[in-house]
Amino acid sequence: MCAIRSMTGFGRGESTLGDSQLVAELRSVNHRHIEIRLHLDRQLALPPSFFEEPIRSALRRGRVSGSLELRTEGTKSPEDALREKVAPLIALRDELDPGGPFPWAAIPLLSTLAPEPTRDAESIERAATEALEAALRQLLEMRRFEGEGLESELHRLLEHLGDELSAVKARSPKAVLESQARLRERVCELLDGKDERLDPDRLENEIAYLADRTDIREEIARLEAHLDQFSELLGSTEPVGRRLDFLIQEMGREINTIGSKSSDLQISRKVVEMKATLEQLREQVQNIV
Repeated sequence: MCAIRSMTGFGRGESTLGDSQLVAELRSVNHRHIEIRLHLDRQLALPPSFFEEPIRSALRRGRVSGSLELRTEGTKSPEDALREKVAPLIALRDELDPGGPFPWAAIPLLSTLAPEPTRDAESIERAATEALEAALRQLLEMRRFEGEGLESELHRLLEHLGDELSAVKARSPKAVLESQARLRERVCELLDGKDERLDPDRLENEIAYLADRTDIREEIARLEAHLDQFSELLGSTEPVGRRLDFLIQEMGREINTIGSKSSDLQISRKVVEMKATLEQLREQVQNIV
């Protein structure tokens, strides 16, 4: 089962509250930490912490925006709703003062003549929790589904980076020998036709020093270890986004060092390719929990 989770997702949940529906919607995108912004229907009189705590616990990372709205089925148009509200006033005027002016001063009494239905706090919390949990389940399922695609792409890029590194590793010994040969040839050209002679031991020491300065075996070994660790983390059941991001930074340092140490044209070309592949890895990892 895929353990990688994307930070991108959407979820919607509903629940019943009397003759109304509670609708919860959640959207998440990538973010280094967890950031939550919610719009709550004021009729519910619920504190933001009521929703933030379960969201924070379930999602861990990402920028989350959401809403919780109270919707009544068969909602009337504003005109019909107004006619319904003022009907008691019109009836009262016709009874007390037939044909008289509309009693505008009595408008504030409408709320007492036709009060809004009351809902107890326990019912509101229960319905809100039900809607929120349904939205969270849907969002998490979308994150899981997108995570499967991310994991497949990460494995593909990781394999490609490994192939490029293998080519560098295979080329490295020959590149060192060719570099040493070029140095010897250059020294001979400089001394050709001159009475000066170079101590062979000193020449070999200089060549050995050059070989040590351009030796990239340690960088290759560390980069291979990073690739192995990256692959292992893809199978972890824990959130790994931050650790994968750290490994990519470390791999970038090793690749840069290889590029600066080696003057071999073939290795330089592979370094450019590895940097491009690593950047693709970085872009994908930015969306992992």
